[in-house]
Amino acid sequence: MRFAEPVPPGVHDVGIEIWTQPDAFSPWDPPTADDLAFDVDGVRLTQGALMQAAAAGSVLTDGGRLFSVTNPASPPGIVTVTEPLALSGSLVLVRHLASERSQSTYDTERATHRL
Repeated sequence: MRFAEPVPPGVHDVGIEIWTQPDAFSPWDPPTADDLAFDVDGVRLTQGALMQAAAAGSVLTDGGRLFSVTNPASPPGIVTVTEPLALSGSLVLVRHLASERSQSTYDTERATHRL
C-alpha cells in the first residue's frame, strides 16, 4: 500500500513505484549480449550466455509463471531468475515459506511450474 501522506524528498513510496507495475520491467540502459551478467567465484557469464543457459532444458513454457524458493544470488538461482525472462514468463520468488503453505501459495500466485 502507498503512504497516505507525502514522503520526504529522496524517499520512494514502494506502493506507488513498484506495486502499480507488477511483472513489468523496462531497463533504462538495456544490456547487450556481450555485457557481463555474472561473476562469482570464478564463474563468469555474459548476458547472452546467461539467457542461453536459462532457456536450455527449461521446465517453463513461453509465458509460464515459475514458482521458486531458490536463492537468486546463488549460481543455480541466477539462472532461475533469468529463465522466465528468456521465455517471456514471470517469476514468483518465495523465501521462508512453510511447507504446509507451499501449495496454497503456488495456487494463489497462479504459478504454472515449480522449482
